[in-house]
Amino acid sequence: MLTMRYLLPLMLVLATCWAGNPIFDSVAPELIQEVPDDYRLPKNVVPKNYVIELTPYINTGDEKNFTFDGKSEIYLQVKENNTTTITFHAKNITLHSVNLTYEKPEPQIKEDTFLNFKEDKYKDFITVSLSNPIDTGTKNVKLSLSYTGVLNDELRGFYRSSYKKGNETRWLATTHFEPVGARQAFPCWDEPAIKATFNIRITIPENIKNYKVVSNMLESPESTNKTTVFQQTPIMSTYLVAFVVSDYEVKRENAEEKRFGVWTRPDAINSTEFALKIGNETLKKLDEFTGIKYYNMTEATKMDQISIPDFAAGAMENWGLVTYRETALLYTENKTTTQEKQAIATVIAHEFSHQWFGNLVTCDWWDYIWLNEGFATFFQYYTTEQVVQSLYDESWHLMDQFVIKILQESAFVVDATDETRPLNSKNSAKTPGQIQSLFDDIAYKKGASILRMLQQFLTEDVFQKGLQRYLSNNKFKSVTPFELFKAIQDAEVDKVKNALPKEVSLDTVMSNWLNEPGYPVVNVMRIKESEIFNLTQKRFFLTKPTKQAYTKPIEWYIPITYVTNEAPEDTKSLWMKPNTTQTIDKVNDKTWILVNKDQTGYYRVNYDPGNWKLLATYLREDYYKNISDTNRAQLIDDALNLARTGYLKYDASLRIIQYLSKETDYIPWYAAVRAFNYIDNLLQGSENLDKYHAYVARKIEAFAEEVKYNEPNEGTHVTKLGKKLALITACKYGQKDCENFAKKELEEWLEDKEGNKKLSPDLKREIICAGLRKADAETWNKAVEKYKKSNDVDERLDILLGLGCATSKEIIKNFLDLTIKEDPFTDTLSALDSIFEGNAGSFDSILDFINEHIEITKKANKKQLTALFNKLATRVITIEKYGELSLLADLHKIGRFTTFGHVIENLAWIKSYQKDVGTWFVENQNDDSSSASSFTLASFLVLIPVLLARFN
Repeated sequence: MLTMRYLLPLMLVLATCWAGNPIFDSVAPELIQEVPDDYRLPKNVVPKNYVIELTPYINTGDEKNFTFDGKSEIYLQVKENNTTTITFHAKNITLHSVNLTYEKPEPQIKEDTFLNFKEDKYKDFITVSLSNPIDTGTKNVKLSLSYTGVLNDELRGFYRSSYKKGNETRWLATTHFEPVGARQAFPCWDEPAIKATFNIRITIPENIKNYKVVSNMLESPESTNKTTVFQQTPIMSTYLVAFVVSDYEVKRENAEEKRFGVWTRPDAINSTEFALKIGNETLKKLDEFTGIKYYNMTEATKMDQISIPDFAAGAMENWGLVTYRETALLYTENKTTTQEKQAIATVIAHEFSHQWFGNLVTCDWWDYIWLNEGFATFFQYYTTEQVVQSLYDESWHLMDQFVIKILQESAFVVDATDETRPLNSKNSAKTPGQIQSLFDDIAYKKGASILRMLQQFLTEDVFQKGLQRYLSNNKFKSVTPFELFKAIQDAEVDKVKNALPKEVSLDTVMSNWLNEPGYPVVNVMRIKESEIFNLTQKRFFLTKPTKQAYTKPIEWYIPITYVTNEAPEDTKSLWMKPNTTQTIDKVNDKTWILVNKDQTGYYRVNYDPGNWKLLATYLREDYYKNISDTNRAQLIDDALNLARTGYLKYDASLRIIQYLSKETDYIPWYAAVRAFNYIDNLLQGSENLDKYHAYVARKIEAFAEEVKYNEPNEGTHVTKLGKKLALITACKYGQKDCENFAKKELEEWLEDKEGNKKLSPDLKREIICAGLRKADAETWNKAVEKYKKSNDVDERLDILLGLGCATSKEIIKNFLDLTIKEDPFTDTLSALDSIFEGNAGSFDSILDFINEHIEITKKANKKQLTALFNKLATRVITIEKYGELSLLADLHKIGRFTTFGHVIENLAWIKSYQKDVGTWFVENQNDDSSSASSFTLASFLVLIPVLLARFN
């Protein structure tokens, strides 16, 4: 319950919507509150080798169904004298026997049978008390256990999954252990630094005798008809163990080659060719980069990829057996989209790079998970670009895509609030929930962005040699960031020294990037009537910092790179140190400066008004492409986000986007569309909305003409990505050519009874959405019938999402009414979600329906309903609408919105900027009409009783 003590500051925060700059939502996940206890295992005894025998019971139809029997022999090393207890992890496992054998000179005790052990379910601990103490000199210590467990349906641990073969359900057993799931399959020391070797044996019951088993390593000659025995793994963490029991088939390059294959259900085996080809080449490129050949890591090393029908993550990097969600592995010609094809290739590179960065060398504790995930995210772009150039002799421009999708769209958003965390977590994660929360965009996206910056200022060659040393020095070990930077520093001492500020170590340069949250904006301001720019830095916030804990300013060692219009390709560099002002001189007042070449640095850049004006003017010239596509995307993204937060006047930022009528490249347009969609949401209900839409529709004409979405199968990989972006944007903002194209394509597809009319996989969903946006009831009903008759799961999803794009309130109402009839064609929440995603102006229609059918929505899935309410909060544009949404949330017993900050953001932006921004778009179309959206303190005071009720 939120008491008055906390509510009054909240009221003040709301009041700032009318008085100050806007504040925005935190999107970083919150850690589960720590408990005053230690979840770490004692270090008195550690495992050296596990011998694990499991028998899974799949679809037996008796009491053993979806359970497993297990036996383990764990060979231990005693690290402390007078050890009287052994503690390990086990969860949802029933222990039946526990036995210890060892060799000890005095007295000569060789066996200890335990009658008692203690289970701590809160921490997943099993603690066994010894009858006699053991010491560091005790040899051949073996812990023997027998147990049973459950093949759960929670997509964690050792679990069951299934797929359909005709009308038959086919079951399989699979694993997902990261971060703390191994303890659900076998008793173990389930921490990343406690490494051991593993010998896996899986026995198949008679009812599934035709099933196959695959695990981390090659099969051993010891296997029998019933039991599959695998060769010993390298020294590795428990979370990397994996095994799958299924009736799958495998695709290999040839029958004799057992080291590389792709496994899937039999009816999808023809969709594995792409993963086979990409995977093989990816391993080769990673071999070359790391200097450590994958197949030489151990004699038993192999690489299998396997698709799992029910899979929580996108994929999992288990050593030698990478598991994937089906859509992340299987490629079907004329069905898989270009974006999905790219995702398959990059996910494979992500998981394969983990074999070195994460598996061979592992983070010492989850606080440093970025050492695993940051590297894998970086290499999924860096390596895949090399792979496609090698295989297809073309570029997918993946390092350019990294800028717009990893840096701008993700890292720069989650890392710009006072709720974000540092890469090296300051409050060590203890509970499973806290550990899981560290697998976030900070670890993945910020981690990768920092590594990209490191590569830039060290050079690619020094970066590569440093990583080779890091891997070689630490293979089969666990590490902290100290070992990473020491290896890089030692690999090329002189070159690293020359790349850094004078007398500053690499560890010092990187310290605040890793140990402090957030990132800077570098202010580049010309000294009046001079040729000198002053550079200062300040932490950038998308939200005003409200935390009392935020007391000290943070500054960084920043690698500054810059160009000028006199030499746009001549990149100069310097270092900006904390608590100092840097200068750049000899730049005349007719020359612009552009800082952060290709946005390799992890920082935003703001300029004085004169420099912004020079940049905007230059972009409108025919030679605008002298500025790289990533820097054009940077200028758009920085300018609009700086304006959004009050760092820059909107007039200056919007002048940057005026040049877009010339822009024909995908990278800048991706950044622009994201900015346009943000403004679109906040101009909903404004009299200027139509003028704004017309402005965007005109701006995108040249891009749409360049990529030719009406020729969907032509062009390069990036051009095909551009077709999708151009179509969805041009149609959304009402460009007539686009609307006519989508309408024609949709009508022909709906009228085709023979199945001859095919919509391009890349554009199918977008065509259906755009074609139905302004469709009449007859066309919309035809789409519903098409949905009902289709047996293609992907097509049904495309149509369902398209149905929600309708803007007619009558059609939306009919859509929702269909979901509450006796025989609905889809569930209500799926329809509501479709409408939300497809129609930016659907807020009122959705709220009206929920209000009228509370008894129905109350029965809906609570998790899905909560997600919908949180998404609706991001569309609130009046304080009154927030009141309505809050009251409905209370009636559905939904707690405080995690997106509450978006409400504050929206209201503040509307108060501060909506009028001026709307007017700008009107004036730049030679139209005198304007609108103003006003908020009064009176309307705020009216809602205080609602807010008091909401938060008490």
